[in-house]
Amino acid sequence: MNAFAKIGTIALISAALSQSLYVFIEKGRKKFFNTTMPRFDHLLNEGPSHDILMIGSSRTYLHNDPRVIDSITGMDSYNAGLQGASMFEINMVLDAYLATHTQPKLVVLEASMLSFNVDKSLMNNPTLYFTHLDNKEIRENLNENWKNTTMLKYLPFLRLTQYDDLNRSYGFKGFAGEQEIIYGNVYKGYAENDTAIIKDTVETKNNCDWVKVTAKGKYFLDKMIRTCQERKIPIVVTYAPEYKQLNYHCPGGDQVMDSFTNICKETGVPFWNYLHDPICEEKKAFLNITHLNRYGAEKFSATLGNDIKKFFEKRNDTVASFK
Repeated sequence: MNAFAKIGTIALISAALSQSLYVFIEKGRKKFFNTTMPRFDHLLNEGPSHDILMIGSSRTYLHNDPRVIDSITGMDSYNAGLQGASMFEINMVLDAYLATHTQPKLVVLEASMLSFNVDKSLMNNPTLYFTHLDNKEIRENLNENWKNTTMLKYLPFLRLTQYDDLNRSYGFKGFAGEQEIIYGNVYKGYAENDTAIIKDTVETKNNCDWVKVTAKGKYFLDKMIRTCQERKIPIVVTYAPEYKQLNYHCPGGDQVMDSFTNICKETGVPFWNYLHDPICEEKKAFLNITHLNRYGAEKFSATLGNDIKKFFEKRNDTVASFK
């Protein structure tokens, strides 16, 4: 066997071993991410569609209960909230969902001060999208804004090079029976939050380091609105309740809120700002300043469900008046 043949053989054996290791770790990660990965499969692959798509950060994921919203609206909603997501990541998932599903009758887009700062964090965990590189929108968004994924798509074992120690550990944790933290039931993308109540200590510390207007945040919020408008999909932008408006009172908080308001005005989209809802003063409704607890989520979901119902009733009345 000549030198080139030996090198080729060694390369093939190395690739085969690396692929086997990748498959092993990925199986463990699926066991660990026992709720996140099925949600991503549902959102990013072709499958059942929904009347109402609620998308945003963890303030959607842990706040908007489809059981409550469906019971009020009589429609089929799905919670596509993403833990720690920036406006870029929310936009990418919206693009990918619309590419693989029938269009919803309404998109409820939650704007968050923390997700608006795209410069601080582009994505929570890019590795969760590696198994969805067949989705053109995922691939193109990552290529343009993160890094080129061509080699990761066609040579899956190279994905291991993008796993840090924590992401590799998820594979072993999964085989050991450990799972991501979920406090309660999971239903149509929604995860019940903890039942604990905020304490007036470190839990009331705001996140001022994150509260900042960024050009990318404005760009991706505007892009999502215009994507829906081009497809003639009704969209509303929301700002979820926040304990005593503590993030809003950060330096720059009013500028971020003005950006949300101005973008919605310029595009003619309703902006449902729940920052002044009475629940914001209700301590027992919050787990921390940014997130409602389980009780608060159920209460807020009823408010949101009724607002969605009124939105459709108003639209139907408007259509009827032109007949």
